[in-house]
Amino acid sequence: MKTAALACALALIPAAARADKPAPSSTGGAAPAAVAAPAASAAPTPTPAIDPQKRADLLRLMQVTGATRMGMQLFDQVLTSFKNVVPGAKESFWTEFRKEVNVDELTERLLPIYDRHLSASEVKELIRFYESPLGKKVLASMPAITAESMQAGQAWGMDLALRAKKKIDAQKQLDAQRAAEAPRPGGR
Repeated sequence: MKTAALACALALIPAAARADKPAPSSTGGAAPAAVAAPAASAAPTPTPAIDPQKRADLLRLMQVTGATRMGMQLFDQVLTSFKNVVPGAKESFWTEFRKEVNVDELTERLLPIYDRHLSASEVKELIRFYESPLGKKVLASMPAITAESMQAGQAWGMDLALRAKKKIDAQKQLDAQRAAEAPRPGGR
């Protein structure tokens, strides 16, 4: 559920970052696959050649929007989930593990993504926007907008689940009523 929330949050936060650095189990036992065995994409991949000027602008955009900072904040939230999945690990393990996390690794993973989706001129325009008063307001407002949007989405999901349950219950009742009224073979 935290992974889904993380994905939703990232979809709503401009220039947000994703941290998918799983924690190994220190309990000696088998940890869930999501924790014990990193995904194939967890190994650092070489960054494709990006024009040096565009790379500098992408780094500036990520700095202005707080992309890697946001990624690290989200990582810290996910780390809490890891702690719940591997309850036998000592707090000192998690403290040391957190120190191993290098924000530059995340930045290097994000650069090709930004490069693929944004042209050099778009990156420059985005930097101008996010450095403007309105852009700063958007960035400052986005955490609250995201949190409130997630709450609204959860409430909507609950409403939909209740509506679906009522419809299913009504259909079951109707089916039972029809079955009770249907003529039975053999007379009665």
